[in-house]
Amino acid sequence: MMLQIDESWECTYSRNTLGYFMNQPGLRQFACVEIPLNVAIFHVDVVLRDKHEVGQSWSRFIVDDIENVLQLIQRDDAINVRISVQTNRSNDADYKINSIVEIVEGTSGDGRKHYICKCSNDQNCVDATIGEVEIDLSEQRTIWSSTAS
Repeated sequence: MMLQIDESWECTYSRNTLGYFMNQPGLRQFACVEIPLNVAIFHVDVVLRDKHEVGQSWSRFIVDDIENVLQLIQRDDAINVRISVQTNRSNDADYKINSIVEIVEGTSGDGRKHYICKCSNDQNCVDATIGEVEIDLSEQRTIWSSTAS
């Protein structure tokens, strides 16, 4: 799954100014992105070492896949991390955002790697599926914990 954009959604009026201000000449802004499938998405808040200032230090990323979450939080310049998962749309229910306190990696019986995101409300998210998903994993190991960041 990928986040999608349409060329017409780009905010071109501020491209050069924003890129200069942020010291990122290739930086582009879009009015919106589309999430083409009804799946859970991750909110990743990160304090990056070079952007750390008192009172203003968090960068927020919206991520569509646990592998991309792991890539973001394992950056050398990430000095503090908070991760949440937003539920997919279910009938007429409201979206919910749950804080993730631990990510566990394990292997299923067929040899595939899976991730269990343990949330602060005791709900688990398995490979971005929230709810009553049961999976028997061997070789489990914690690869991220909120108490470690």
